[in-house]
Amino acid sequence: MTNTLEACIEGTEMTPLTQAHNPLQQVHQCLTGTLRPKVALLTQLDLGPQARERVQAALAQFCDGPLRDYLDTCDQRLYVSAAGEPETRLLILALRTSAAVLRRHLDALPNADEAPIVTSLAESIDALLAAHLAIERTVLLPALPAHAATEVLALVTELEARLGCQVTSPA
Repeated sequence: MTNTLEACIEGTEMTPLTQAHNPLQQVHQCLTGTLRPKVALLTQLDLGPQARERVQAALAQFCDGPLRDYLDTCDQRLYVSAAGEPETRLLILALRTSAAVLRRHLDALPNADEAPIVTSLAESIDALLAAHLAIERTVLLPALPAHAATEVLALVTELEARLGCQVTSPA
């Protein structure tokens, strides 16, 4: 069993997983940096009906494209390997449940036809995504076995290409 001092010292080393943290965080910032301005337009401005429909369509397009792609890719590439580890099995179940709730909101957005519902969905998507990404970054990544770092870095490279993010390589 690892004592607290050893865990703290291990956490300060530049392990492959700590090197993967920053690029993954950059992908997360790319997602939220694209999502949040669209959400802000819907929730903080009093838009006319046509402008609101255009912003809703742009948000729905982002949600159905890059955001859904991110969720699917993580499920297929990152969660599959982590689900087999006893230490992360329940965490992956929680992340998959979180992603399922997020997907239900993404599904409802394009067909929402009342401003309060659209606003509520946009706010919910933003909040759910923020929580989901925080759990990936702060709980899942540190819990992964060291050999998973290669998979995380490959995932980041794939997501960078799919999402059009510019991620700087770890030093």
